[in-house]
Amino acid sequence: MPNIYSVDPTTLQIVCVDWIDAVCSGSSSWQTFEEIEEAVENGPSRVRTVGMLIKATPEYVALCDTLMLDGDSGGYVHIIPRGMIQSLRTLQWPSQ
Repeated sequence: MPNIYSVDPTTLQIVCVDWIDAVCSGSSSWQTFEEIEEAVENGPSRVRTVGMLIKATPEYVALCDTLMLDGDSGGYVHIIPRGMIQSLRTLQWPSQ
């Protein structure tokens, strides 16, 4: 994959990734047994992320939600480990 600085954002694939995210429960105070039990019963979070595919390796995929077409900056980046991914599908750019 070329360096992100040399990529035309309009050439990147748009993908939709369904994945399972780890969850932490609690804060700086003690939790009741009921709160602990609720967290355990709820389990991990199911997540759907859509973005431009920046990089795909055997270990992870990297998506970015926003890239400036006339600049050198971008928005939020998700690095999602492959082991957490349930599905990854390519979406189509809208007709221009």
